[in-house]
Amino acid sequence: MAEVIWGTIFLHSPFNLSTKRRAIQFLKKHRRTYLVSFDIPAAIEMINQFPEPKKKSAYSRAPLLMSRGLSVQGYGEPRLKDDLSERIYAAYYLLRRSSVTNARGRIVTALNKLGLSTRGHGAPWDSYAVVDRVKLYEA
Repeated sequence: MAEVIWGTIFLHSPFNLSTKRRAIQFLKKHRRTYLVSFDIPAAIEMINQFPEPKKKSAYSRAPLLMSRGLSVQGYGEPRLKDDLSERIYAAYYLLRRSSVTNARGRIVTALNKLGLSTRGHGAPWDSYAVVDRVKLYEA
């Protein structure tokens, strides 16, 4: 369970690890302030009992997309942080709000230059595919 908790913490809020000694100093220093409702002696005992967490590869930010063909399974938000639809949507509205002309065409050029193909078809991008992807993301 500790592995899952640490993995989740580092995934959503990465921070530098501390030592046992510094963690205990922190708890002692703040035990009468905002930590007053916690059992500080028990927390210190737990810290002394267990090894310091090590920043392993499991704690580092895991890739959300393994390849173009693999999907993500499990609980949570079905959209991925680096989902192509989300990036197209963001680029489209950023360019539009910045008064850049031919926003769709610029996105099409970038997608085709990167060698990305439209979903499942293997066809190159065009402005209609970009608009469809923006509408799909909005839905």
